[in-house]
Amino acid sequence: MLIWYADVSDMTEEQMKKYLEELSEYRLEKVNRLRYEKDKKLSVAAGILLDRALKECHLSEKDCRYQIMEHGKVYLADHPEIAFNISHSGCIAALIFHKESKCDLSCGIDIELIQGGREKIVNRLFSEADREQYKKLDPDAAALYFARVWTRMESFGKMTGKGLDFSEPTQKKIMDRSEMKKKNIYFREFRITDKTGRKYNLCACADKEGLLEETVFSDKSVLFSSQNVDCVVI
Repeated sequence: MLIWYADVSDMTEEQMKKYLEELSEYRLEKVNRLRYEKDKKLSVAAGILLDRALKECHLSEKDCRYQIMEHGKVYLADHPEIAFNISHSGCIAALIFHKESKCDLSCGIDIELIQGGREKIVNRLFSEADREQYKKLDPDAAALYFARVWTRMESFGKMTGKGLDFSEPTQKKIMDRSEMKKKNIYFREFRITDKTGRKYNLCACADKEGLLEETVFSDKSVLFSSQNVDCVVI
């Protein structure tokens, strides 16, 4: 399994043009629907991360056909053996990717900028236990705790394909490792710092024990660096 991430803050206009030519119609439509340039960069970067992972399987994102399920989860229509999911926050794009013969794996990923001021969301959406734990912590620890809970809920929802469903009983126990293991739900978390020093929590979720421990975790920011002359259109 691969987990790749990239800081896109240095992506140049020339790189954007180059990478747009490499992406599928599905990804281009998503990019074009976005209003802000920073969001377009993140969407392009997510598509390029997926493309580079697919190239290791001798495939191309541009040539893939996508299938969208009822709640929005996306699969590759012609390659059911491949499981993947993408996420982005701040200036970081992230990808989880796995290829296995007769793959029965579901996986999800989410990344969240660690920051304060989340009390309204905590009070409205968190379980009672998580609300109480959040309120016990100092501001820095509370910000991290919010990001940990939120990315677990999001990555779990992406893994199941149902998205955030606060009527789902599992969401109430999302921080309880023993309860998650009973249901064959496994998490692995990473801390990431971007070029400006902002910190993020990245969480991967899978339904197969041990798989996340074998993950190859890599920083692919060089793909979007202004120093990456191979990406510059001349």
